[in-house]
Amino acid sequence: MKYQPFRKVRIEYNTDASRVFGREVEEIPVVVPERILVFSPHPDDETISCGGTLYKYGKLLGSEVTVLLVKETSKTRLREFGLALGLLGCDTRRSRCLGLDIDGGLDDEVIGKLTNSIREIQPQWILVPHPEDRHRTHRLVSDAVLEAVYHAGSRTYLDESRYYNPHQIKGGMFRGGAGSPVLSPWLPMGVFYYESPSFRFEYRSQVQAPMVVCDVSGEPFKNKASILGSVYKETLEDIDSYKRWAESVADQRGALIYTRKGEAFGIDTHHVPIRSVPV
Repeated sequence: MKYQPFRKVRIEYNTDASRVFGREVEEIPVVVPERILVFSPHPDDETISCGGTLYKYGKLLGSEVTVLLVKETSKTRLREFGLALGLLGCDTRRSRCLGLDIDGGLDDEVIGKLTNSIREIQPQWILVPHPEDRHRTHRLVSDAVLEAVYHAGSRTYLDESRYYNPHQIKGGMFRGGAGSPVLSPWLPMGVFYYESPSFRFEYRSQVQAPMVVCDVSGEPFKNKASILGSVYKETLEDIDSYKRWAESVADQRGALIYTRKGEAFGIDTHHVPIRSVPV
């Protein structure tokens, strides 16, 4: 597993902070993961909740960012999803729609396919909705992925072809033909919960999970806002309210780290050891 250790990231302080610190800009060293895997319940969730972070790490810092759309969706929304991922700097070759019946319950078929998707991508970081999100599908995706993370580090679901999705079978990952990759157990180094219009982190308690904030000021947030306004606008009735939500939350989260824009993530402390965090 590879990291790109101690890349220098430019932090631009907001006006008030720059007066206090006596400087407007600072460069800090960060660890950049080689691969990031995002589970998105619907097209648009990846952009609304963490689009700035995906752009920053995928487009600017060189991580391989894969987004897996969990539920089946229409061709129009799937096309928009693909356009958004390209603009975010994600890996459009490996990103795809899993088409799982997540609302029908978390059976072995769902958990097995999610487990083997984690093994295939081999991410250092996984981003998911929060398990207490008010949106039922978001909660179900979170619960399913967390269980899949638990199984991904074992040999569960490795030897049953019915737990492989068509993409994996077509790629020879089940039978492991000559020169083809073969799935094996995998444990990521961090699982992070993202916020959504139906779930926000609270300041008053650390019981739900510690929170970190990724600076997405400048180009990352501008790109995110542009995608929400130009790519998803045809199929989202509430796109204007989502844009306003993203703007206001980014302002608040950025203020927590003295920058102009930020995206917050809860840190899962139960399933994997945390060895690096989004910055």
